[in-house]
Amino acid sequence: MKKVIHKWFWAWEFEKEEQWLNKMSNMGLQLTDVSICRYVFEEGRPGEYQYKLQMLDNLPDNIESQQYIKFCEETGVEHIASLLRWVYFRKKTDGKKFELFSDIDSRIKHIRGILVLLSVLTGTEMLILLSNLNNFLHYKELGFGIIVGLLFVVTMILDYGAVRVWISYRRLQKERNIHE
Repeated sequence: MKKVIHKWFWAWEFEKEEQWLNKMSNMGLQLTDVSICRYVFEEGRPGEYQYKLQMLDNLPDNIESQQYIKFCEETGVEHIASLLRWVYFRKKTDGKKFELFSDIDSRIKHIRGILVLLSVLTGTEMLILLSNLNNFLHYKELGFGIIVGLLFVVTMILDYGAVRVWISYRRLQKERNIHE
């Protein structure tokens, strides 16, 4: 039996999303598909799978991404779904922790990719905000004021996420430097 759950996670909450997916697996709900704010599960054996997410360098239909996904599948990892550059993987539970990143450099690269995405989004959002602020100051229309307020909130949320990812990125870099 299929079960659809609508839930929102920000890009910087990918570890929280993984934890939630693994919790759902432990309750016997196994992920079969993903779209924006929508997760499709099928009933299965509790704890049958472990889940991991990864943001690829390119979209999943890119040849490099396809080769990477195929490589993962050859190691016993199943590609469940993709959402933009995010891919959802699962692996049968075998008593070992499921890891996609074999070393600290690959974890740093993953976090850096998320940081770049958030930086681009935040910069773009800031430009749109400033443009609408200029319109509001020039035309003094309520509609522009409402848009400016909403854009300001979205910009602050993206800034918050970028700072959180930056802190993780710096922590991993320091950890790598300690081990060198």
